[in-house]
Amino acid sequence: MSEPNQPDQDLRAVLRSADPAASLTPLEHDRITRMVNTTSSQPAGAPGASRRPRRRPVLLGLAGAAGVAAAAFAVVSALTPAATAATRIALPAGDGGMAAGSCLAISPESLAPLPLAFQGAVQKVTGDVVTLEVTHVFRGEPGSTVEIEQPDLTAGDFSAFDFAVGQDYLIAAGDLDPAQPELEVALCGLSGPTSPELRAVYEKAFG
Repeated sequence: MSEPNQPDQDLRAVLRSADPAASLTPLEHDRITRMVNTTSSQPAGAPGASRRPRRRPVLLGLAGAAGVAAAAFAVVSALTPAATAATRIALPAGDGGMAAGSCLAISPESLAPLPLAFQGAVQKVTGDVVTLEVTHVFRGEPGSTVEIEQPDLTAGDFSAFDFAVGQDYLIAAGDLDPAQPELEVALCGLSGPTSPELRAVYEKAFG
């Protein structure tokens, strides 16, 4: 009859025979203590210590966001229209082809043949160039900005007028001189500072 603890002893014998370190000389107790102390006191950044992986996904995410932003900027730039040059018209030189006192009465019939008519406010006057911001178009396509090249008004007749910054004007223009095919401002009261009376004539002529 076998002793009650015989199976445990047989199992231990099998485990000892399978242990690859069974033939090695056991370490001294002092050496084991030194190894434990060295391992537990080693700094986190020392060689051999475990290192956390770099956060590359975050950097890749930032790079991806920058690429998306650049693409969006390119799309917006492509959809934004380029600035266009201002429309240029001139005041007739001298008396504008009419002697003083020969102007006809202002009427819708005298305005109707002209291809360009608009209302605009003077933004600036630089030398002999007046820049107006178009606020209303009656006829033609003047664009958003019109530049009027004005000659010395003292050389013309009484039908010419000065431009003042901040003032609002009604301007009609056409090819008034066959010898110089370019847009010129119609004078003789057909163009000038905005007034209820002149605007009413414009609305009837171009409405």
